[in-house]
Amino acid sequence: MRSVLDALRVETFVRYCMGTPELGPTYLRLAAASLLALSCHAGATNLPVGPAASPACIVRGNGEPRETLTVALAHGVDAAYAPVPRNESERLVFRQLYETLVTVDCEGQVRAGLAESWTEDAGGRSWTFRIRGDVQFADGSPLTARDVVASWPSTSATHAIGLVAVTVGSDRELTIELQRRASSPAIFADPVFAVAKHVGDDVWPFGTRAVRAEYGSGGSMTRLASAERSVEFHSLQGSDPRGALDAGVDLVVSADEGVIQYARALTGYRITPLPWNVTYVMMSRVGAGDVTLGALRSLASDAVRADARPAEPPYWWIAPECTPPGGERPDARRGPSKSFIAYPQDDAVSRGIAERLVSLSWPPERSPDWLRARLPVDDRDASAPSAKGMTLRALIEAVRGGEAAAVIVPLPRSPVGTCPVPSAASGDELTALLLRSAEYPAVTPLLDGRPSLIAREGVGDLAVDGDGTLLLTGSLW
Repeated sequence: MRSVLDALRVETFVRYCMGTPELGPTYLRLAAASLLALSCHAGATNLPVGPAASPACIVRGNGEPRETLTVALAHGVDAAYAPVPRNESERLVFRQLYETLVTVDCEGQVRAGLAESWTEDAGGRSWTFRIRGDVQFADGSPLTARDVVASWPSTSATHAIGLVAVTVGSDRELTIELQRRASSPAIFADPVFAVAKHVGDDVWPFGTRAVRAEYGSGGSMTRLASAERSVEFHSLQGSDPRGALDAGVDLVVSADEGVIQYARALTGYRITPLPWNVTYVMMSRVGAGDVTLGALRSLASDAVRADARPAEPPYWWIAPECTPPGGERPDARRGPSKSFIAYPQDDAVSRGIAERLVSLSWPPERSPDWLRARLPVDDRDASAPSAKGMTLRALIEAVRGGEAAAVIVPLPRSPVGTCPVPSAASGDELTALLLRSAEYPAVTPLLDGRPSLIAREGVGDLAVDGDGTLLLTGSLW
């Protein structure tokens, strides 16, 4: 089987196994293929793939890379949460420091990470990994299988992903047992399985790359340094990214069309669209009838100032392994349904969608059928709905209490179909809560979104990971 995978691209192999036609755009087609290629046969084992990313996942730079690269971040970065991020900025920084057993590239291909090879048993419920012999922590100490296990949190996060037990066979081998079958080892690319070592009072735990992290002056800058080069991550904390571009920052990742258009007018910057990495969905109490493609195109063009398109499958949340056993949903605290559409207050695209749906929903007799079916008028409160931005914690409580008529929320696109792992104080917690909510069982995909990379000359080559995160290490360390 390994020779077949070596000879054929994953896409071709899936057609061979499944006899399927085209599955959609390349990024999504190959993403689905990474799962199907491992499940179309029985007992496949030992499928290591080289650590280099696919050429399609490389963003080519222009000119020699600078010794110091400056990167603008939308959010703050707190080492206390390393290596499991709470936001996209922490995801970007932590990804440069902390590795997982396997990685997934932007085409959905599983590749070697800390593990050089792996085998599956028990129909995908048991996975044995062999650690690379050359891996060291940033302080020079060798990585062992026991270090890997010690790094993983014994929390609801690993429990939610279905981890039952981990057995250390030797310094370089460990076996992981799962509650549910995993079609692919890609589940172990989730950040909850990143490896870090806490030493003494050091603020930043050591990762397995030869990079050290430290805070800059005022705590608004995080600096990563190797023996030859460094990266400075500057947190904008609500400031306009255009100011960072004016100041000559080397790299900005933004989905804001205004920021992207501004960068186009500047000299020396290149704009590169990144993979579609988020699907905006409407969670409601009821859902009936399909949304027309024309309605979705109108949302994408008129409601948001971002690169967006009508949502496209596959959707990981409809997979059997992503639903609670037996289809059960935990009870929520039932409360009165108020006439508002809730959304995360710091997400401009969610706000644009919510505001557009509010304008379309009133008066009811002019509302499109698909929306009226999802936002039925409450005769007790015959008034126009509103759009309400909420903090993450407030939104979680509103969902638990069933307070909103509907919720607009961005769900991560999963390149390998794996379910999100709920981690404390993160958007993943909201995702997991909504998908198990007794109050909002109907999920209506609306738009896919993606950011763009705005890079100055001298950034060098970058790679794009499976969840759309940039890997700076290929050209810097």
